[in-house]
Amino acid sequence: MSLWTVAFALLGLSCSGGGSAGSSGKSLTLVNSAGAAESAAPAVTLALKFVEYTDSAGKPVLSQEALAAMTEKMNGIFAPCGVRLVLEEVQNVEPTNFGLTYSLDSLSSLDRIRAQFDNPKQLVVVNTGEWNHNNVGSANAWTTMPGESPSGAVIEAPVADFAEIVAHELGHYLSLDHVSDQSNLMNPVIYSSSRGLDAGQCEALRQSAQSDRAQALR
Repeated sequence: MSLWTVAFALLGLSCSGGGSAGSSGKSLTLVNSAGAAESAAPAVTLALKFVEYTDSAGKPVLSQEALAAMTEKMNGIFAPCGVRLVLEEVQNVEPTNFGLTYSLDSLSSLDRIRAQFDNPKQLVVVNTGEWNHNNVGSANAWTTMPGESPSGAVIEAPVADFAEIVAHELGHYLSLDHVSDQSNLMNPVIYSSSRGLDAGQCEALRQSAQSDRAQALR
């Protein structure tokens, strides 16, 4: 089991990326002006789907408008790599209708969540309610790497609207590992300046998109 932890430093929130309950997940990064080369190749476009848990009042974790705005922010992060996301679908769900709970009490629930919504034709992000960190640790996001099944990023409500954290998780979705560079999106701790992706990471993103996630290409 591979474990990856990411923190959004300014808020003291932590987030993880990687597999499932058995392999919990992974995270994200962007190119900066000091040494990051923009891709001259045509943009690689990937379909993105958000699954939004609804609370007892029927309110989703994030609205469609908020998700659209965040997707554009993430596109700003990935633009230097020639990678673009298209928000193709938003599904609001009452978790109990799928045998799931609004909150997350155990990492073993991650694969059950992913199994309900996994779709190889889209990159899937599931936004749940808050997690019980006494049981699950400090992480607040987990993503499966290519080759792990079922696929999907699972993120808790307190960090669901932070584009850098969601982008970090999509970086894991597209094969990126953590790096030791605070300015990099794939740094284990996400700072407000953690948005850079180097040329090698950009190439890895594009290759993974065209091979591991080919069905999600648009």
